[in-house]
Amino acid sequence: MPKGELYKAIAEYEWIITFDPKSEGRYLIHPIYYYWLAKLYEQKDWKANAIEHYEKFLDLWKDADPGIPEVEDGKKRLAGLKSQRSLSPSFPGLKKDSFENKRLNKIHSINLVLQFDSFLIN
Repeated sequence: MPKGELYKAIAEYEWIITFDPKSEGRYLIHPIYYYWLAKLYEQKDWKANAIEHYEKFLDLWKDADPGIPEVEDGKKRLAGLKSQRSLSPSFPGLKKDSFENKRLNKIHSINLVLQFDSFLIN
């Protein structure tokens, strides 16, 4: 996938999985989207975001039938990322795995994607 396309894909999947309770067009969010987004974050080496989305995917499919390739792959990838455990970026004064740090990581990631998109357009 070309470099700029990776940022666009991340932005698109973030939009897809973001639930807006005020929206008239409510829809179900398929768990596989979290898996695909986690793989995209992993490609960008954004480990904290990849871990967060693999965990969400695996939690949603914790009762899935055994042998589903994405579930097995997600477990392996999550274990590999957790063994590396160098999460970045970490915000000063916050625990690396705290809810607030994860929220700020997500905001940081979306801002990077938006900045890159505006760079590509200009």
